[in-house]
Amino acid sequence: MAKLFGVSLAKDQWLLAYSIIIVLDLAVWGPVNDIFRSKFVTIKERLGEQIAIKQSQSLLFYIFIFSALIVTFVILRPDIISNLLVSDYSEIQKQSLNEMIQVVAPILLINQATLIGISILNAYDIFYVPELATFLSQILSIIILLLSAEQLGIYSLVLSTFVGLIILLVFVIVKIKQKKINLFSLFRPKFDDFKQYFIFALPLFIPYFIGQINTVVEKRLISKQGIGSISIIDFGKKFPDMVNAVVSSVLLTVLIPVLAKAFVQKDEVNFSKNFIQIFSLGILGLGFFVIFMFFESSDLMHFFYGNSDISTDSMNKILELNVLYSVAIIAVFMYVIFGMSMLAIGKNKLNAFAGSVTQILVIFSNIFLIDHFGIIIFPISIFIAHIVSGLYMFSYYPYSKNEIIKTFAKNVFMLLLVLLILKMILPLVMHQLPSDLIILVRLGIAGILQLTIFIFVGYFLKLEEFTSGLVVLKKRLGIK
Repeated sequence: MAKLFGVSLAKDQWLLAYSIIIVLDLAVWGPVNDIFRSKFVTIKERLGEQIAIKQSQSLLFYIFIFSALIVTFVILRPDIISNLLVSDYSEIQKQSLNEMIQVVAPILLINQATLIGISILNAYDIFYVPELATFLSQILSIIILLLSAEQLGIYSLVLSTFVGLIILLVFVIVKIKQKKINLFSLFRPKFDDFKQYFIFALPLFIPYFIGQINTVVEKRLISKQGIGSISIIDFGKKFPDMVNAVVSSVLLTVLIPVLAKAFVQKDEVNFSKNFIQIFSLGILGLGFFVIFMFFESSDLMHFFYGNSDISTDSMNKILELNVLYSVAIIAVFMYVIFGMSMLAIGKNKLNAFAGSVTQILVIFSNIFLIDHFGIIIFPISIFIAHIVSGLYMFSYYPYSKNEIIKTFAKNVFMLLLVLLILKMILPLVMHQLPSDLIILVRLGIAGILQLTIFIFVGYFLKLEEFTSGLVVLKKRLGIK
């Protein structure tokens, strides 16, 4: 995208249109998506699989009906949406934005069906197939983008996104049928079944609504910073968002059904054990990424964006934002994982309150501080607000908090030790390399060096993730 569209008005408009559709999707169905897995598992455990499936069918039916109405409204009146997003566009610019909004509107329907389908698979402990399907659909999207960009211009992004989502939906439907989950049998939709999920999710609508207001406010503030600012923000947080999405989808989709089941069965040992394992893996994984970005952000950004028309000034802003957003995802992860633990134990209102406060803090920070800090205020406000809310929800964690505190302290100490060792060793290693060495090789050497130090320090400190990993490796290799 950097090479094909750079930092441009067309790219800004695509980002605005796509983001507002996702905003609508999250505002209307985000809370339902969040509670679906824990609610489905609870119903399945207490009332049986057949009732859980029947209620899910009704939920999907009414989600489709209401989503179709939303999409129709957006297509008929895109000007209402665009007026919320931008204030200083010319009539021609606003018209092209309206057209883009109309084209991308149906994404809401496909995206929502896919999310519920993946949640159902997760509830049956099927995690890897949805992730693999997502990976393959993204690869296909990239291929379509490359093949169609010259003919379709910015609309090649629309085509590649649609095709990728449709392929992912087909994968999910096929897997549901293969696992003989009776989701597509004949049924009579009951509004009460839909209402049950909707009411359970009701407390979360407040933070989600405020969160989507935050997104609209953010886009409006960024657009006032000049043409290309939205693209700069997008490029600056692309890698942090990608890593955060991977960690969230892989770790948290496993966590929610497990915690909900353990809490229903009053199994404190398994609840705490699984939570701490996922929490530790998340902190270590994200910490590894943050450290890498501290040292290699410049090489990474220049490798992906260096052959585009992005100016030096814009590239410098992207570099700065990349590091700041990388640090911010640690706070977001802590907020999300403690929020999921609250949902698993039924504290929806507490989770909703924390989410509302988070978004309000972000909104006011951005509005009042953007003139002083510029666009870097966006990752800074995310970090501060999510840390505060994460700690608040942590105070309501139902079981022993000491193990979590000890795990966090050990992990942070390890990460700081890795950072310090890399600070001393990496410059010496890089200084020995030829000046004309290609960026990809430099990135590879830095990554391998960091991974080696990471594993060595983790094993030296006797962290369970590393000691148990070594035991498994020895068994695989036949070493006693």
